[in-house]
Amino acid sequence: IPFKKLTGIIGSSGAGKTTILDIICGIRVHHSGAVSFDGVPIEKLNLECLRSGIAFLGQEPFLFDDTIENNLNYARHDASVDDLWRALELANIGTFVSSLPDGLKTKIGNKGSSLSVGQRQRLAIARALVSNSSLILLDEPTSALDHESESLIIETFDKLIAEGKSVVVVAHRLQTLKRAQHIINLGDDGVIIQGPPEAVLPD
Repeated sequence: IPFKKLTGIIGSSGAGKTTILDIICGIRVHHSGAVSFDGVPIEKLNLECLRSGIAFLGQEPFLFDDTIENNLNYARHDASVDDLWRALELANIGTFVSSLPDGLKTKIGNKGSSLSVGQRQRLAIARALVSNSSLILLDEPTSALDHESESLIIETFDKLIAEGKSVVVVAHRLQTLKRAQHIINLGDDGVIIQGPPEAVLPD
């Protein structure tokens, strides 16, 4: 997985796409092969320090029945208001939040029930960004979104790479990965092929 690039992981259901993200975070232990960060084996790293540098957004991000501000602060309790707005802008939801009468103080309901699916997903991405992690892992971030919401999240990928982040995205929709620099295609027996999109994705 290249540094400061957008890497996409594709493959059939059950091929191990989400498992790879879990292994990167140290949630699961790999039983063969090797995992290293800048040449340092994961076994030699402190897991707490490792995870502090990773923002992981799963398939079903959970939002609290609280304000937007408190949902964002959950990622980093010492984040300033400027940090929160910066994360919202990066996630392409800043304009929406600023249009709300209560702004950051807006309550979003249980699991973000007052928001659309796309807004919930972008708010969850913003919370991941508040942590200011250098590695961003996203598992199916556009699976339940319409085309417009998906396009906004794809724009977010560009912003993250411009910020010097390394981004890994698991996706079924190939459209989601149209701006990736590196694609890994998994099969039942491991990696089928990997490389630049033009070498991996179908025409």
